[in-house]
Amino acid sequence: MPEVYLTAQYDAAPLEVFEFFLDHEKFGSIWAGETRRIKDADGDNPNDVGSVRSVKVGLSTIQEQQVTATRPTADAAGLIEYKVIKGAAITDHFGHIEFHPRGDGGTEIRYTIRLQMAVPGLAWLVLRNIKQQWMLGSAKLAVQFG
Repeated sequence: MPEVYLTAQYDAAPLEVFEFFLDHEKFGSIWAGETRRIKDADGDNPNDVGSVRSVKVGLSTIQEQQVTATRPTADAAGLIEYKVIKGAAITDHFGHIEFHPRGDGGTEIRYTIRLQMAVPGLAWLVLRNIKQQWMLGSAKLAVQFG
């Protein structure tokens, strides 16, 4: 399955960056289109495992569900994973975001997106667009996180 590997460095602590990425609307602010949470997770945090976001770009809308949310600690990286559960011509999509602590207190992001589309060859075009959006959005976050 085609995939793209994305990275970023932020001066903020891993837990702060993790919480930003876990929040559907905040995470959506770094991408094109409109993102909103449409189903709350059970428990105290509505953005946690089981929550669902709607992502609308142009005429296309997909739904993504949080499937893993492991908060980072001083000794271990954090992890968010999500999958597309409905939408467009996507037949399989999985996002895997790792939040690694840096020695200076900052965060290194390692983000892998796997994507399969119903139309052969289209996944590479979509992933190229995702990579371009990431470059712009992650640069905005670097400024926000100092």
